[in-house]
Amino acid sequence: MGKVQQNKLVKRQALLDAAYELFLENGLAKTSISEIASKANVAKGTFYLYFSDKDALLRALLGRISYHILENACTAAEALGPIPFADKILAVADHV
Repeated sequence: MGKVQQNKLVKRQALLDAAYELFLENGLAKTSISEIASKANVAKGTFYLYFSDKDALLRALLGRISYHILENACTAAEALGPIPFADKILAVADHV
């Protein structure tokens, strides 16, 4: 991955991290795009390079959170050892 791509990824992650913290503190409705950009140390216009609006950012944030939840559940199911596939699926579902 090149330097430009890495910088883009860092900025996107910073926006997601800032939004997550602000949404937890203030709620979605009371958090502005300007606040998110400021907390992420980027210009407000930079926000729009990555997300069309707050709803698009929220969808990306929910996707990231869902991925981590599922990844943790799969890791926990794998730790159970050699069990039938159906039991692993149940273990993942139980973990989630």
